[in-house]
Amino acid sequence: MQRKTCLIIGGKSKVGIALSRKFARENFNIILSGREIDQLKEEKKFIEEKYLIKCKLVEFDILNFTNHEKFIMEIEKILKSFNGEKKLLMPNIIVSVVGKLNIYDNE
Repeated sequence: MQRKTCLIIGGKSKVGIALSRKFARENFNIILSGREIDQLKEEKKFIEEKYLIKCKLVEFDILNFTNHEKFIMEIEKILKSFNGEKKLLMPNIIVSVVGKLNIYDNE
């Protein structure tokens, strides 16, 4: 049986990390994306070792529109590697937790 995949956009956030662990616990492979994603190498290692699933990191700045196509192509390559070249071109679940919370700004 093929394992499901969850893509988390904004994977460096506390919410993104918590969700990645929740879905990994439920036996999903994980794709974490965000800016400066190399900062999540230890989290990736933790998830893979604790939950025995695959976890990939993908650099993605959602505000850089010229790189969106490259991002989608990278996700497709990862999905094929997870699923043995089967034609799954979309993750089973996509979660976006990008944004900036300015609760203390007076604007």
